[in-house]
Amino acid sequence: EAAVKHYGATREDILTWRIPDWDPNFNYEMLAQHVEEIKKLKNLTIESLHRVKGGSIVPVEISLNYVIYKGRHCHFGYFKNISERKEFEEELKRSNTDLEQFSYAVSHDMRQPLRMISSYLQLIEMSLAGQLDSEKRDYFNFAIDGAKRIDQMLVALLEYSRVGRMGEPPAWIESRAVLDEALQFLQPAIAEAQAKLNITGEWPRILVSYDEILRLLQNLIGNA
Repeated sequence: EAAVKHYGATREDILTWRIPDWDPNFNYEMLAQHVEEIKKLKNLTIESLHRVKGGSIVPVEISLNYVIYKGRHCHFGYFKNISERKEFEEELKRSNTDLEQFSYAVSHDMRQPLRMISSYLQLIEMSLAGQLDSEKRDYFNFAIDGAKRIDQMLVALLEYSRVGRMGEPPAWIESRAVLDEALQFLQPAIAEAQAKLNITGEWPRILVSYDEILRLLQNLIGNA
C-alpha cells in the first residue's frame, strides 16, 4: 500500500515493474557494483531517484540488505521519500552562503572604525603622557591591546568567510599562553563579577586553531 501511494500506480502495475521502470538513473553497471558491496557489507544505504505519477522525479533513500534464504542469495530493502530533507539541505546551503557573505561584509567594514578607535587611543595616551600614572597607563594599554585583538579576530573572520567552513589550520601552541590572553580580555567581566580564579596543574602544548581555542576558553570562563 505504501508503494501504491508513493508511485501513484496500481498494485497490479507495480508487481510487473523492473528497476528501470521507476529509477531514471538505472544502469546495470551500477547495479552490479551495489550487489558486490551488499555481499561484502551485508547492508547498504544509497540515495537515488524515483519516477512517480505524472512523470515527476523525487529523491529517495534506499536501505538494501543481503541474506541467504533457503540456499538462495536474496536482496531486499526499503526506501523513503527524502524530498523534504533535500529541500531543507538546499535551504541550509543557501543560508550558509548568505551567512558567509554577511560575515565577510561585516568583518571588512568594522575594521576601519576599529583602527580609528585604536589610533585615537594612542594619540590620547601620548598627549596625556605626563599626567598618567602606571595604573592609568595600564588601562590605556589594555584598551589598545583589546582593539588590536578584535582586529585580529576580524581578520580571522575575513579569512574564514573566504575559504568557507574550513577554518584556521591547527598549529602547536602553548595552552597556558592562550588562557592568559583569554583572561586578559575577560578582566572587566571578572572585576564586575568579583570572581576569583584558581589556575593549577600543567598546561601542555596543544595542536589546535588558536582563535578557536581562545574563543572556547573565553566562553567557558565567561559562562562560569
